[in-house]
Amino acid sequence: MKQLALLAALALTVSAGLFAADHEYKKIATVHDIMEAIVKPNMDLLAEMKKSGGPSDEKQWKQANRAASIIGEGAELMLLDGRIKDQAWEDGAKMAIDGAQKSMTAAMRKDTNAWMESLNGIGGGCRTCHKVHKPKK
Repeated sequence: MKQLALLAALALTVSAGLFAADHEYKKIATVHDIMEAIVKPNMDLLAEMKKSGGPSDEKQWKQANRAASIIGEGAELMLLDGRIKDQAWEDGAKMAIDGAQKSMTAAMRKDTNAWMESLNGIGGGCRTCHKVHKPKK
C-alpha cells in the first residue's frame, strides 16, 4: 500500500512538472544586451582560439564547445518575441545557429579542421546581419 501511494505521488509530481514546463517566453534582454553579454565575449574567445591554431587540449575543446553553444543560444534568442527586424536578421541568426551546431560537433570530435571551418559559418551569420544593421564606418 505504501508503495502504491509513493508511486501515485511520483506520478503526480511528474505530471505537475510537465504542465509547469509549459512556460510562455517573455523577452527581457535587449538585442544590445544579448550581443554584448552573450555573443561578443564568446566570439572573442573563439577568435582567439582560432588565431592560435585552434583548441589544443581537453579544457580548450570544452571551452570551444561551450562558447559555440552560448553563441547559438544567443542567436536563438534573436529569433524570439519580435526581435527580428528583417530578412538579414533572420538569415544571419540562422547561419550563426548552424555554424554553432557544427562547431559544437567538431569540438566534441576534437576535429580542428572542421572546427576552423565552422567558425566561418558563425562569423558569416554575424556579418550577414551586421552588414545591414551595424555597418563599419
